[in-house]
Amino acid sequence: STSDLDSKLSDFSKYVSNAKKKYEDAKKLLEEAKTSTDSKGSVQKAQSMIKEAQTEVKKAHDLLKKIAREVKTSGGDFSKCSDEKEEFEVIEEK
Repeated sequence: STSDLDSKLSDFSKYVSNAKKKYEDAKKLLEEAKTSTDSKGSVQKAQSMIKEAQTEVKKAHDLLKKIAREVKTSGGDFSKCSDEKEEFEVIEEK
Protein backbone atom coordinates (compact mmCIF):
# COMPACT_ATOMS: atom_id res chain seq x y z
CA SER A 1 0.00 0.00 0.00
CA THR A 2 1.04 3.58 -0.50
CA SER A 3 1.00 4.37 3.22
CA ASP A 4 3.22 1.34 3.89
CA LEU A 5 5.64 2.54 1.21
CA ASP A 6 5.59 6.07 2.64
CA SER A 7 6.39 4.66 6.07
CA LYS A 8 9.31 2.65 4.70
CA LEU A 9 10.64 5.65 2.79
CA SER A 10 10.41 7.71 5.97
CA ASP A 11 12.36 5.02 7.85
CA PHE A 12 14.94 4.94 5.05
CA SER A 13 15.41 8.72 5.34
CA LYS A 14 15.80 8.44 9.12
CA TYR A 15 18.51 5.78 8.75
CA VAL A 16 20.42 7.92 6.24
CA SER A 17 20.01 11.03 8.39
CA ASN A 18 21.19 9.17 11.52
CA ALA A 19 24.21 7.80 9.66
CA LYS A 20 25.11 11.25 8.38
CA LYS A 21 24.86 12.79 11.86
CA LYS A 22 26.96 10.04 13.46
CA TYR A 23 29.58 10.41 10.74
CA GLU A 24 29.71 14.21 11.13
CA ASP A 25 29.95 13.87 14.92
CA ALA A 26 32.79 11.36 14.54
CA LYS A 27 34.64 13.75 12.22
CA LYS A 28 34.34 16.50 14.85
CA LEU A 29 35.67 14.17 17.53
CA LEU A 30 38.65 13.26 15.37
CA GLU A 31 39.39 16.95 14.81
CA GLU A 32 39.15 17.58 18.55
CA ALA A 33 41.41 14.60 19.22
CA LYS A 34 44.25 16.42 17.48
CA THR A 35 44.41 18.90 20.36
CA SER A 36 42.84 16.88 23.16
CA THR A 37 44.67 15.58 26.20
CA ASP A 38 42.56 12.41 25.89
CA SER A 39 43.03 11.85 22.18
CA LYS A 40 42.91 8.06 22.55
CA GLY A 41 39.48 8.25 24.18
CA SER A 42 38.21 10.63 21.50
CA VAL A 43 39.48 8.40 18.71
CA GLN A 44 37.88 5.33 20.28
CA LYS A 45 34.57 7.16 20.64
CA ALA A 46 34.80 8.34 17.02
CA GLN A 47 35.48 4.78 15.84
CA SER A 48 32.43 3.61 17.74
CA MET A 49 30.31 6.34 16.15
CA ILE A 50 31.56 5.36 12.69
CA LYS A 51 30.54 1.75 13.33
CA GLU A 52 27.10 2.99 14.40
CA ALA A 53 26.90 5.04 11.19
CA GLN A 54 27.80 1.95 9.17
CA THR A 55 25.01 0.04 10.91
CA GLU A 56 22.52 2.77 9.98
CA VAL A 57 23.71 2.70 6.35
CA LYS A 58 23.29 -1.09 6.28
CA LYS A 59 19.75 -0.76 7.64
CA ALA A 60 18.97 1.85 4.98
CA HIS A 61 20.42 -0.36 2.24
CA ASP A 62 18.49 -3.44 3.40
CA LEU A 63 15.27 -1.42 3.56
CA LEU A 64 15.89 0.03 0.11
CA LYS A 65 16.30 -3.47 -1.33
CA LYS A 66 13.02 -4.47 0.34
CA ILE A 67 11.25 -1.40 -1.08
CA ALA A 68 12.57 -2.17 -4.58
CA ARG A 69 11.36 -5.79 -4.35
CA GLU A 70 7.92 -4.63 -3.22
CA VAL A 71 7.67 -2.11 -6.05
CA LYS A 72 8.65 -4.78 -8.58
CA THR A 73 6.22 -7.40 -7.21
CA SER A 74 3.38 -4.88 -7.33
CA GLY A 75 4.02 -4.26 -11.03
CA GLY A 76 6.39 -1.32 -10.82
CA ASP A 77 9.06 -1.05 -13.50
CA PHE A 78 12.23 0.87 -12.74
CA SER A 79 13.31 0.69 -16.38
CA LYS A 80 10.59 3.21 -17.20
CA CYS A 81 12.18 5.76 -14.88
CA SER A 82 13.84 8.75 -16.44
CA ASP A 83 17.52 8.51 -17.33
CA GLU A 84 18.00 12.01 -16.01
CA LYS A 85 19.89 12.23 -12.77
CA GLU A 86 17.80 13.54 -9.93
CA GLU A 87 19.11 14.82 -6.66
CA PHE A 88 17.35 13.96 -3.46
CA GLU A 89 17.75 15.69 -0.16
CA VAL A 90 17.53 13.91 3.17
CA ILE A 91 15.22 15.88 5.39
CA GLU A 92 16.44 15.74 8.93
CA GLU A 93 13.74 15.63 11.55
CA LYS A 94 14.40 17.66 14.66
